[in-house]
Amino acid sequence: GRALPAQGTSTPTIRVGASGGAVVAPGRSLLLPIVVDVPTGAAPLGSATVRVTWDPSRLELQGHYPVEGVESVAPGSGVEGELRVAFLSARGLASGSIVANLDFVARSAGSA
Repeated sequence: GRALPAQGTSTPTIRVGASGGAVVAPGRSLLLPIVVDVPTGAAPLGSATVRVTWDPSRLELQGHYPVEGVESVAPGSGVEGELRVAFLSARGLASGSIVANLDFVARSAGSA
């Protein structure tokens, strides 16, 4: 996954999946978490909106699954290969918190 660039030492980053990518056979499922990384000493993240993009010729989104304790919505953007996810946590999210999982099916072989 690719993290959003941090603009300062106290700016959280949000990433999808593990760094380095994954190889998935066609027709197989791939579950990718949306993960918040908060720098040491920074306040927990209460809310954010992120835009996730992927190559729709290689992956097909099957679903968006929020995790317990985090309110998450993913309205359709109308663009194939794009999803906007907004989330809110009343207690705030610490580093390593998963805010939602995205479920994909591989359409073609290769790196996702």
